[in-house]
Amino acid sequence: MENVVYILGAGFSAPLDLPVMSNFIEKAKDLYFNDSKKYAHFDNIFKRIERMSYVKNFYNTNLLNIEEILSILEMESQIKKRKTTSFQELIIDVIKYYTPIKPDIYFEDDKRHVKENESFVNMTMKRIFNSYNNNKWLNYSYFVLSLFNIKFYHDYKKRELANHTKASYEINSDSRFKYDIITLNYDLVLETVCEILNDNFRESKIQFSKDTYLPNSKNPYLSKLHGCIGTQEIIPPTWNKGLRSKSILTAWKNAYEILQNAQHIRIIGYSLPVNDSYIKYLLRSAVLNNRHLKRIDILCKKEKDNSYDRYNEFVDFINKRFVYASTEVYLEEYNNLYQGGSHELPFNKLEEFHNTFFRRNSI
Repeated sequence: MENVVYILGAGFSAPLDLPVMSNFIEKAKDLYFNDSKKYAHFDNIFKRIERMSYVKNFYNTNLLNIEEILSILEMESQIKKRKTTSFQELIIDVIKYYTPIKPDIYFEDDKRHVKENESFVNMTMKRIFNSYNNNKWLNYSYFVLSLFNIKFYHDYKKRELANHTKASYEINSDSRFKYDIITLNYDLVLETVCEILNDNFRESKIQFSKDTYLPNSKNPYLSKLHGCIGTQEIIPPTWNKGLRSKSILTAWKNAYEILQNAQHIRIIGYSLPVNDSYIKYLLRSAVLNNRHLKRIDILCKKEKDNSYDRYNEFVDFINKRFVYASTEVYLEEYNNLYQGGSHELPFNKLEEFHNTFFRRNSI
């Protein structure tokens, strides 16, 4: 069994229009001025940010970047013993507001939905996920289903019920690859894909493991290093990454074990910011007990700051590959492999696709 670990940064969720560090304050202000009564607790933070403009008289400071802003305020709060819960409330409120809503699905017995030479299952997936957000949910769903090694097929014996489908699924136990996820994001994108599938495939119980990491578990493990808006426990994006919460500390311990067992590490949508030294030390520490790491792949959208140089300096491994591309391109190209006329749809092409994509695009 080959253990594949995906490490996901903000760029992974960005195609769904979730806020990232560089536009977080802008989106927070849009939310506040749209409903200043509901989000009145934002006002105090905005006033503190305005006061910080004085810093620019002396030091180069980006007051449009949430991480830099909160790191300065966190330092002040630590020294003056101020509470920082208002930072966490702002982050949770903004991400919750901009997180795409899970679509409501209503199946229709309409032959016009079926294209010539298109599989029943593929058509069904499109009817589920195309109903929202310009096909983007479909791209994420095919990726998630591949992590679970799932095969869908048309169950002719099953009666189609309201809000359900005749498609059934099974786990491909013959797969040579086991997938786990380490994410730096607070959002519920991956969990929402599972919920959509579970709502529309009657017998489906697709969910990530989050408690104890078991290397031989069939389900992918999902480790959320910074916490989750679903639990209201998060680590704000500052220099101070104190692991105070028991659940977050568990996520870090499990991430460490996942990385120790990894043969393939794939970093998607994470630019390795200079301030994120804690991620570097997690990776360095975990590799101490990893005796069979084969490859490190990095996919990152090209921006003003040169993430390629940062990774090139940090990852001193002959079997590394770097691609400048967006998550959206990566997921769309993978989705395109599943256009065909079979009534079975096994999600088993991720390895072939990933290696082809990186061989073709790496710099």
